Amino acid sequence: MKKRIVFIAFYFLMLLLIFVCQKPFFMLYNGMVDKGTDWGDCLQVLWHGASLDATMSGYLTALPFLLVLISIWLKRMPLKKLLFPYYVIAALLISIIFIVDMGLYPFWGFKLDASIFLYLDSPEEALASVSKGFILIRVILMVVLGIFFAWLMLKVTPQSLKEVKNKVLGTLGMILVGGFLFIAIRGGVTESTSNVGQVYFSNNQFLNHSAVNPFFSLLSS
Repeated sequence: MKKRIVFIAFYFLMLLLIFVCQKPFFMLYNGMVDKGTDWGDCLQVLWHGASLDATMSGYLTALPFLLVLISIWLKRMPLKKLLFPYYVIAALLISIIFIVDMGLYPFWGFKLDASIFLYLDSPEEALASVSKGFILIRVILMVVLGIFFAWLMLKVTPQSLKEVKNKVLGTLGMILVGGFLFIAIRGGVTESTSNVGQVYFSNNQFLNHSAVNPFFSLLSS
């Protein structure tokens, strides 16, 4: 049972760390020094943006959590094998959204949202202002980061999960873990739920945008 709880905790924290580490790269790429911000501001961005990072980490942990919960009632579950396709998709989405958001911000001036889908009808027009090299470098980065993120996900995942002796107690324990995930997804125990505005903390809009999780921004819009 301990193995299951440790896995969910490590997987959630790993995703949280990935999202948190994206923010300094976003700020550096988009000229944080030229915009008059420093590393103290970056730490503020990390702190205030962590709540949406935790929300998105909770969403992406939901499927592994459900499989772990089901595994309590099975003799053996090949967890890593079952989750591999999900990891590939999730890792690629995380890397693609990160690179696209970081690359488009200088042109758009706002975080990635559903308006990106309007440009999918005419990709030639959308890419007309950038070179093929610009696109190629970012595609390579997406693939490399996607592979790295998928590797991290597989690294923290047990090969398989064995049967739990006390299934009822094990189920109750995992439901308790699920409660913490639900709180992370909801953004706390207050009436208001997770939203982009909750991470805004500054009169400097660049810092507010830097604190927003692009995955959450895209999905919420």
